[in-house]
This record gives sequence, structure tokens and C-alpha cells, in this order.
Amino acid sequence: MSNKKINIILDNDGSSDDAIAFALASNSSKINLIAVVSSYGSNTIEINTNNNAEYISATKTDTKLYIGAGASLDGKTPAINLFYGEDNKCLAQLEKHKSADTKAKNIYKKLWKKIKDHEKVTYVVTGPCTNLANLIYYAGAKLWKHIDEVVIVGGNPAKSASNFHADVRALKTVLDNCTPTIVTQDATELLVLQKSEIDNLQGDKKVQKFFKEICNSYFTFKPETTLAINDGLTILYIIYKYTTETLTNIGVDNTTGKLVKEKGQYSYNNISFPSKEDIAEQIKSILEF
Repeated sequence: MSNKKINIILDNDGSSDDAIAFALASNSSKINLIAVVSSYGSNTIEINTNNNAEYISATKTDTKLYIGAGASLDGKTPAINLFYGEDNKCLAQLEKHKSADTKAKNIYKKLWKKIKDHEKVTYVVTGPCTNLANLIYYAGAKLWKHIDEVVIVGGNPAKSASNFHADVRALKTVLDNCTPTIVTQDATELLVLQKSEIDNLQGDKKVQKFFKEICNSYFTFKPETTLAINDGLTILYIIYKYTTETLTNIGVDNTTGKLVKEKGQYSYNNISFPSKEDIAEQIKSILEF
């Protein structure tokens, strides 16, 4: 059995659930986090980029941060989503860091070079698909010699996610060029953590403190709720290789980005996740609690 690490790029919009994904990816013995790409989405590109810079600094992770798209392919930005607060991370108190450069400079050229430096890369999108679409336009068919898999947090034939709605054109560009694996919205609603589970975690490593601060800040910001793992499910899937089923004939609503299971031209891989109890144990194992 190969011990070779999986190279991943994490393309996100810097929210609290992205922080969970970041913690898991940065501490897994099976993953080599080669780059983080920030995006507009649940908040502005400036806030989301600075959040990613904080996540990298707080965990002392040696990875490159690229500043991606600040708007959709059509130049539009969605309304700010305050689900995780004005700072997009529920006022989590993290280590101070050097201010991130929030102006994109030849990002897709640099990102393409980073990808070519690695034999195979898994590209993870937990925000809008705009950065990946732009990368497809830049690199063309050569991109797929290096991209082993695309994993996206999004909707399903029953529901639509804001990630898809933010840039339907970019979503279609991705679906036109590959069959992605999609973490569906029904999975993100069912697979959650309780505050008591976080309270019982003990550990002094930087990544453990980071994870607990992100989770505790959420529960302080939103008392009496559960914490959806959401974007972190992409990393768990990559590490544990849950089974998938390819769904075909998928269409895309041009306005909402909702996936429609009726005579469509697209396909995607649907993930079968284990129970939330198993998910919680897997998180504890990866973060070494």
C-alpha cells in the first residue's frame, strides 16, 4: 500500500467551516496541502483572504496563499452572508499575522505553475467555482493531466447551495470539463458536531487549540445550535475514501444553479458518508485528540 501523500489545493471563502477543513488538511498524515486559494463568497475577498492568512499563521502551516477572484465570471458578487458574523469566523480570536496582500497578481499563471510542479493534485472547492473556472480557461486541456479529482461543496438534485448560485456560469464550466465529486447539502445538514463533543476534547497542539477556538467561537456566536462540519467533509472524504456513486443526466438551473435530475448533460459523483458518530471519531483521530 502506498504511503504517498495526496496533494491538495483548498479553494475557499474563508469561513468558520473552511477553518475546520483547513485544520483537518493541515494535520493529516495523508495530505500535502500545497496551496490555499481565497475567493469571494460568504464575504468579501479582503475579509476571506485575511481569514485564510490567520488560519495559516495560527496553525504554523507551511503553505502558499493565493488571492483569487473577487467576483463571479460575470463581475457580480452575492450579498454578504452574515451566518458566521461580519468577520466570517464568529469572532474567533486567533494569532495576529502579517496583513495579507489582497490584490490578485497573475494568480492563475502562478497557480498553474504550482500544479505542474506536482504529478497529481486534488482540487477542493468549498466556495464559488470561479477560481477553478478561470484556471480551466487559462490552462486548457493540459490541466487535466495533473488534476486527479475535483471535490466541491454544493447542492444536489433536491437542493441548491449558495456556492453554485454565486456563479452558475463557473459551475457549468467545471461540469463541462470534468465529473466532480460533490458534497451535497443534505449531507452537510445531517453531519454535525455538538458543543459537548467539543468540550470533551483535550489537547495543547496548535492545530488542536485552533480547532477548539473555531468551534467554541461558533457556539458562543450561535448558542443552542449544532455545528455543521460542511466544508470539512471534503477533507474527510479525501482521507477516508468513502464510496461514491456516479449520477448522470444532471441539469443546472440557469438562475439558481440548482442541480436538476432530468435529461441534463452533466454527471457528478455522490458520496456515501458514514454516521455522524463515526465522522466525529475520524476528526478526533486526524487532529490527534
